[in-house]
This record gives sequence, structure tokens and C-alpha cells, in this order.
Amino acid sequence: MKRTMSIVKMKDILEARVSEIEEKQKRAESELGEQGYTPEIIQEFSAELRAIEGEGATTPRRGMTTSAMSSICRQELVERERKGDFKLTSFTPGAEYPMVLARCNIFPPTRPSIAAEMRDKELSMPFNTGWGEGRVFGPPITVYDEDTLLALAGLRQEALEGRPERMPLPTKSIIPFDSPTRVHCLYVTVAEIEKFLEKKSGGSGHKRRLASVKRLGNVRVEFSRMSDKSVGKKKEFKKTVTISLIDVATVEEGNESFFYVQFPPEMALWLDSSFSYIDLKIRNQLTDNGKVIHKLLSTQSNFNMFTETLRELTKTNLTKKRFMQELRAAMKKLESLGWCEYDILGNGRSEPHKLVGKRT
Repeated sequence: MKRTMSIVKMKDILEARVSEIEEKQKRAESELGEQGYTPEIIQEFSAELRAIEGEGATTPRRGMTTSAMSSICRQELVERERKGDFKLTSFTPGAEYPMVLARCNIFPPTRPSIAAEMRDKELSMPFNTGWGEGRVFGPPITVYDEDTLLALAGLRQEALEGRPERMPLPTKSIIPFDSPTRVHCLYVTVAEIEKFLEKKSGGSGHKRRLASVKRLGNVRVEFSRMSDKSVGKKKEFKKTVTISLIDVATVEEGNESFFYVQFPPEMALWLDSSFSYIDLKIRNQLTDNGKVIHKLLSTQSNFNMFTETLRELTKTNLTKKRFMQELRAAMKKLESLGWCEYDILGNGRSEPHKLVGKRT
């Protein structure tokens, strides 16, 4: 869910900090002028003061650096922990991605306009696999948005445990456990997301990634069936539930956008204990259809499935012939990278094509 900065009143904190630096700079400049220093020397001293205060090369009116913003906001989290709102634990994530999302593809490998056409009369995109069934509500999302979600998961910084209403972004959980609610969170900029994905930052790419984060914050996934041992006491979790992918609060300063991103309890649980590994260095070398194929196969050590079944799971809009071309290219690339061994059986006429192989 996208929200305003109620979490720690981030913008107020940042603006107050900028005002404090401006006042300190004005006092210093006045004192230096009274002591007879030239304007040129005063300017040098002012630049040094800004650097000491954590602004680097930016001016007070354009805001602070990312590191300064992150430092102030993390201090607020530490203060909230001291008050007993939650327990704060720092950690370094790996390449984890929720298994249920890897198996139930909700990110079609297509353009947003085509993804929008996949919506039903209730403006939802249905999905139905052996691992889960449900609908996706909110703005149309594609593989590009999944790249954004993978980056956010890979940039997680803290885990918070406590009462759901005391979290920086108050939340709720459908997990029927008596243990404290656990969420994951991070502070991040668009530039850091682009760097993590090995993309160039700035220009139209900045606006596109910014819009992607905001889209993810407005997506809801409704599960009417979910086979997952980690959610619910039974393996087959049959109760219809709706979850968010992320909760987001934003501060936009000049040309930069600063986010507080919070992974809700269900997402945090999956990232902790029910996940697949998605290697971004491999994923980045694939087409959008190849990325979805790689993700689906990442959940299995051995694979043996009809290619038509795989095509349906990817939610691609490609014809069978075009999909087979994409599949052959993706598998050839994955094998060349040492990720798997494979073969495609059948002739596609009297014998349906079947993909068989194993991870290496």
C-alpha cells in the first residue's frame, strides 16, 4: 500500500534538518564576515560546513544526501525500538524470492497495455496453477515490475518484530500464529534500485522505475487457494486471503525519490522460510519471456513438463511457435551459463513438445 510519510514523519524530519543546517551556515558566515574574511574564503568554509553536516556537494535547499536521509530515518527506527514499539534486527539478504510468487506468475512478460487487456470485468487478473489460485488487483504489472520487486527484496536492511499496529507503516497479518508480527524494511532511492539491477540511472529510466515502485505499492493479490506449508497450519491453505506485495512511503526531493519500503508479514515469512533463489546476474541476460521461464524452473531441481503447460504458466501472449523460439533461446543461454542441462523432446505434431532437464 502506498502511503504518505506517517511512518516517522520523514519529510518533516528532513526539512527540519535542512533548516538547522541553513541556520548554522548563516551564523557561521556572519561571524566570518565580522572577522574580516573575504567572500571567497567564507564560501570555502561554508562548503566545508555542508560536508561536515552530511550534505556533501549538494546545497541545503536541494536536500541532503541519501546516506544522511537513511541515517536520520534509521535513528528514528532505533528510537522507536527503545520505546518498545518493536524489536529491530539488521541483516543482509540473499537472492530469496517467495516460492509461491515464483510458481504462480503474476507478472506477465509483455507490455503494460497488453497486461491491462488481461483484466476481467472486475479489473483483476486471474491466475490458476497447481500451487495456487487467485486474482491480482491494482495497476497492470509486468516483468519489469518484478525486476523492481527483486531489487527491493535484495536491498532489504532490517527486520522488525512487534505488534502490527506499532510498525512504521501499521499492518495486519493473516498468519494464524501467536508469535509477534514480523516485517522486513529498507530505505532506498531509485538510483540505488537501478544500480542493484545494473541499469543506468537518470532520465526516463528514473521516472519509469519510480512509477514501478508506486505500482507495486498498490497491488493486491487475492489467494482463493494456496499450497504452502508456511502459511496456515495445514499444507493446503484454503481460506481466501488478500495480501500486499509491499507497503511504501515516499519523499521526493528534487530529482531524487527516497522510499521507505516495508514487506508485509506474509511476504516477510515467505522471504524468511519459503523461497526460491533468483540469480539476477543470469536473469539480466534473458528476455522478458526468458526471465519468467528461468524463474519458474528455479523452483525445481529437475523439470519434466509439456512446453504448452509452461507457456500457460508464463502468462505470455506469444503464439506457440513464437514461444518455442523464446524457450529454445532461453534454455540455450541458461545451459551456456552452466545453470542447467536440458532437452526438448517431441516433434510438436504427433508428439507434443516436452522440456526435460535438471539444474546443475
